[in-house]
Amino acid sequence: MELTKIEYQIMLAFYEQNKQLTKVLLLEKYPDFKVNTLYLMIDRLVNKNYLEVFIDQSITKEYLYRAKYSASEFFSQLIGQSAVHDLVEQTIKKSSNTLYLGFLLKLIQTSKNNL
Repeated sequence: MELTKIEYQIMLAFYEQNKQLTKVLLLEKYPDFKVNTLYLMIDRLVNKNYLEVFIDQSITKEYLYRAKYSASEFFSQLIGQSAVHDLVEQTIKKSSNTLYLGFLLKLIQTSKNNL
């Protein structure tokens, strides 16, 4: 299923945070998103089966959202497995940003542990 640019950006935010988030918390961490747009897009991502929703069982009873698939599964679905492999390989070869490479390594390790 195709994603809009803003849906894709929201999914990246969930993968970057790597935890369950409320809509309010996501908005606090990414204030560039417009409130109504963010809320609508999260609901669409739930309907498109990219996000899962849970109810916090504490006093607040807030809705929590998280990515339904690992980052590698998400990108594989979007652009195909061989394209992901090529993209990761090229990114690693060309990147001089150690923080970004550390982020990629963490994603790979998390995905490997989930196998």
